[in-house]
Amino acid sequence: MEDNKDYITDYFKDIAPGHQHFLDTYDRVLKQNNIERTEEERFLDKMYLRAKAVFAYNISPKTRGNDIEDDAVVLRIAKTNWNTPEAMRYIASTIYSSKRDFTVGTDFDMSHIEDPEKLEKLEKAQTAKGKLYDVHNNRDGWVRKFGHGYFEDRRDKKHIPSHRFILNVSLTPELFEKLDDFAEKYRCEYKSAPAAQGENRADTVLIYTKDQRINEQIEELKPIVEKFVRHYADVNHMLDGKQIANGLYIAKEADRNDILILKDKIEYEFPAVGKAIQSKMDDYPTHSHPLSLGQYESYKILSHNLLQFRQMQKEREKQKAIVLAKQNKKRFENYAKLKYGEDFKKTTNIDDVINSFEKFKKDFAKALPGRDFNTAFNNPKDTYLTVKNFQKENNKIEAGMFNEMNRDLAGTQNVASKKKMEKE
Repeated sequence: MEDNKDYITDYFKDIAPGHQHFLDTYDRVLKQNNIERTEEERFLDKMYLRAKAVFAYNISPKTRGNDIEDDAVVLRIAKTNWNTPEAMRYIASTIYSSKRDFTVGTDFDMSHIEDPEKLEKLEKAQTAKGKLYDVHNNRDGWVRKFGHGYFEDRRDKKHIPSHRFILNVSLTPELFEKLDDFAEKYRCEYKSAPAAQGENRADTVLIYTKDQRINEQIEELKPIVEKFVRHYADVNHMLDGKQIANGLYIAKEADRNDILILKDKIEYEFPAVGKAIQSKMDDYPTHSHPLSLGQYESYKILSHNLLQFRQMQKEREKQKAIVLAKQNKKRFENYAKLKYGEDFKKTTNIDDVINSFEKFKKDFAKALPGRDFNTAFNNPKDTYLTVKNFQKENNKIEAGMFNEMNRDLAGTQNVASKKKMEKE
């Protein structure tokens, strides 16, 4: 960015040294390859890199390895045109992945999914219908379970906001048994990550409810989560919403109105983000919640930091303008004193002085091509005299051209008169 100064928005505060390494690599590659990027392009490059760095660390707890450190990858990123809805969707999805995916590493007991018999037992408990209304084993891997009354509440209670509970728990047959009872009691849905890959999700279980007995549900969930919380997985910072207990969070679902408010807030300054959000809504035109909470929060992070960037950018430009105005005021007064005398404010029409100063600046560019006006005016008298001599010489040339033009015109008129007289 200008003067090699970055705009430190919330997304770049308290950044881990390992994550900072990726950003330092980016600065080095740009400098070594003489790549020019606008302030906005640099900011978006770094937002993407920051999210990619977090994702790389989350999924590689041992080696911390990732091709993002490759100069060729950074060079490719530095050529990205972010000013498209598709590019903004890509940044938002990378932020989303950085908040969801992780690997616990090889130090932990994974026998419950590595042993075929244990995994089969776990999957059987996960997909069992039991007393529930229905079970959907989705193609996206999530297993969704529905208590009786869930679909009726979705249809009849559209005006009531939905809430979600986010759980960081180990998936076990006993957990599914308790959550089945919970879903049936509160007419809600819960979904769990695929048994074989559940350990790679920060949020292994999500519960969706329209039941307004929120406090009662919280008190019932607390002991369940306490028993099954993954103490070895430090991922609470990756979960959305408000923390209730270790491994248990709650959040209001983002409905279409929430998403539209976010879109309206960002699209004036960054139209591509607004179009990206709209395209996500268009993918699910009949859904009351076209973005998951994680997707909504990712766009919210992107939008919040872009608006912070724009505000900081405007503030920086404002400060530059103030400094420049002060500098120009001094130069203006120096010029006016040289041309009109010390008492120019009392003796001269200020508008005439301003117009004369503006003409002086234009003549300066002609008299001293390639010279910076602000720097040259550190020696106001020399600069003034140089330009005045130029103006004087220029006026002579212009006067000579004017006289020659008049002579030519007079000669043409004399020839025409002579011919007219001869004709008569």
